[in-house]
Amino acid sequence: MRFSEKREKRIRWLVRTLNRARKRQAGKIDILCNDFIGAQRNFIKKLDVIAYTADFYESMLGIKDLQTLLNKSRIHISEMVSDASVAFFFRNSTGFEKHIDPDPAENKTDGPIFHEAITDEVAADICTLNKICTLEELLAVGLVWNPKYLNKLTAVTIPLGKMGSCIGFILLYRVDGDRLNCSEINYVYSISSGLSRAVKSCLMLQP
Repeated sequence: MRFSEKREKRIRWLVRTLNRARKRQAGKIDILCNDFIGAQRNFIKKLDVIAYTADFYESMLGIKDLQTLLNKSRIHISEMVSDASVAFFFRNSTGFEKHIDPDPAENKTDGPIFHEAITDEVAADICTLNKICTLEELLAVGLVWNPKYLNKLTAVTIPLGKMGSCIGFILLYRVDGDRLNCSEINYVYSISSGLSRAVKSCLMLQP
């Protein structure tokens, strides 16, 4: 093999090696950029949740009437979770006190009203679990619902109270619409602790 051929072969090998190195470096840069963009988006989302929670807490200041508190809470929740029905369930001496959405989503359909399927027994089991429960988990604890309407429904319960002191929960559900997503649930969960304390205060002031 002539010297010139060896030189050309070596140059081609160096070019291929350099190209592979550049591709690896470009791949690493893409990963770093994607990680940075993802972290930035997550940070912005967290700021949005914090702002939403702070705005909610500010709106509750000075409210001593339970119904007023729940009406404001429902409006606040609906700002982030549109076209969904919101109901509140609280323990009392005889079972559960229910504060129902005055205009549930089913009013626009011919189907049954979902919140009516939450019996005191089911509500007690939800409180015992004291965690976010999906529709599948609600069915597992005894909720009875016509299978005919299951594919049109998405639902979740969000506990009010922590560390074994659940006073009730928020029922959030949507009929004939997009499924409730993690972002929407997270917004509502972010206000649950403050709402729980506010509800306790209002309940203490009730005759």
